[in-house]
Amino acid sequence: MRKNSYRGDVALEIGGKQYVLKYDWTAVVQLKTEFGNEFDLETSRAMTEMDLPVLAKILAIGLECYQLGKFTDQDIIKLSPPIVPIIGAIEKAISRAYYGEGEAPSDRPTIPERMWNVLTILFGKRRKPRIASA
Repeated sequence: MRKNSYRGDVALEIGGKQYVLKYDWTAVVQLKTEFGNEFDLETSRAMTEMDLPVLAKILAIGLECYQLGKFTDQDIIKLSPPIVPIIGAIEKAISRAYYGEGEAPSDRPTIPERMWNVLTILFGKRRKPRIASA
């Protein structure tokens, strides 16, 4: 399948075959349904922690646009594609869903910054430990 980066398409190879990954509005709604209103934080967490079952679900949703439900998360886990290129493709496709072909604004937090935000929400801010004086 031919990709069109102006529509948000990202080329992706799985098992030696070329596919197109895209998060159109329907896919974003599916992500929101699957992971809740904070799906972007869950996506960032899954990429940072390499949470493979969650990444497989996110990838299956993005592939569904053109492949018409050809892949399930279990299919992706069985195919076991390389993790780092998959994470890069997911991040690029989601970025294109929000910003189009252009780059995201420079003030957009990086994945580690987003992960810190998730941890802060979950556990509160960490304070430096106090050292008792003798």
